[in-house]
Amino acid sequence: MKRLLGSIFALQLLIIIFWGIYIFPEIDLDKAIWIDEKSGIKVDQTDPVKTVIAYYSLINNKSFEAAQKLMTAAGQKVMTPEKLKKINSEVILKETNIVKYYPVRKVGKKFALVGNIRTIGQNGAALVGITILRLSKNGWQITTSEDFKGLDKNTLLALFDKAIAVSDEILKDKDLKLTEKQYQQVANQASSIKASLSDVKQKI
Repeated sequence: MKRLLGSIFALQLLIIIFWGIYIFPEIDLDKAIWIDEKSGIKVDQTDPVKTVIAYYSLINNKSFEAAQKLMTAAGQKVMTPEKLKKINSEVILKETNIVKYYPVRKVGKKFALVGNIRTIGQNGAALVGITILRLSKNGWQITTSEDFKGLDKNTLLALFDKAIAVSDEILKDKDLKLTEKQYQQVANQASSIKASLSDVKQKI
């Protein structure tokens, strides 16, 4: 029995190791999963959605230094903790509640898009977001416009196509648990985002 249990344990360990290598071949798990000392929030950058959830949780807890760490190296150069604090103090006066995250859309192996809807407080304005993330050794990281400079045209066009598709998905979503006013805000924002993306795409 002991030999059998030992064999099962060894097999389980082998599966776990293989799973980590196969699923996260480019991610250093020691760096991708960590705890922010200031807020106590556990950050998991092995998944795009979990990364976005962690980002907004850190912002809600005013842990801007940790939130900045979730950005790419290029993004961190332009988006300092002080700038994050200023932007969010102007736009978000209260904590935001996550209403919905849409399925991840991938572009190649390096990029992922996450559509999301949040509300300010319980009954405040609804906010539409489309977050583009890039895979690194540290896990999935949130991009800024700096990450797209010098990117090849095909990848850039694919990112725009996916972002437009996310906008469409949000516009067609009739199952959102929102007030009529919030639903209209979502529709207006998604429509505006789609139009802006389409205009910029034509100029690429």
